[in-house]
Amino acid sequence: MKLSEGEKCELLLKGPRVMLYYLNDEKATKAAFDENGFFRTGDLAHMEGDGFIFDGRASLNFYAYGVPVLPVENGINSLPYVAEGAVVAVPDSGCANQLGALIRLKQDTGEISLQQLRADLAKSLPA
Repeated sequence: MKLSEGEKCELLLKGPRVMLYYLNDEKATKAAFDENGFFRTGDLAHMEGDGFIFDGRASLNFYAYGVPVLPVENGINSLPYVAEGAVVAVPDSGCANQLGALIRLKQDTGEISLQQLRADLAKSLPA
């Protein structure tokens, strides 16, 4: 295991139990591995001491679109009434995944409707 380079690091894997390639799909194989043969997991992580700390997914697939998770989570967590939020994949046979969010509101916030949350997020995120 190792981390990619950059501010937000992707967890990379290489070993005897990690897939080697996509069958009959050289383009997908090239995109899935770095130049040293490490598999790009799509998971974000950082090091603390000698351990890897999982920070979440880099993106989730929704129909044919890869939705970057961090900007959505950052948008949710920047709302004044949100104490903590995380974006997750929700299995859906019609489109592989729907995107969901787990949100913990700050105490004494009261109720926030889904419409209010969407309207507030629309100010900083594309539809």
